[in-house]
Amino acid sequence: MLKEQEKQLEENQKKQEKVLKAKEANLHKLAQIKKTKENKSMADVIKMDKEWDMFCRTFDMKHFHNAMEKWVEIDQEGVLPVELLKVNTK
Repeated sequence: MLKEQEKQLEENQKKQEKVLKAKEANLHKLAQIKKTKENKSMADVIKMDKEWDMFCRTFDMKHFHNAMEKWVEIDQEGVLPVELLKVNTK
């Protein structure tokens, strides 16, 4: 009876180790996904900023619409907090 309990205890420990390893792997995957999203969002912010700057310099509506499209994408992703667009006047 004691040997059965020890054997069962060992099996439970092995199962717990497998679960912990799987949990660690999932956390690592989630961290990679989050980092990828943040990198894409940062690239979108840079593109939006360039388009907004061009609009502020030329008042070309094409640049305004491109900046607004990027703004919507960034807002929908919700990964990075981005300040409101401001006109760059000198």
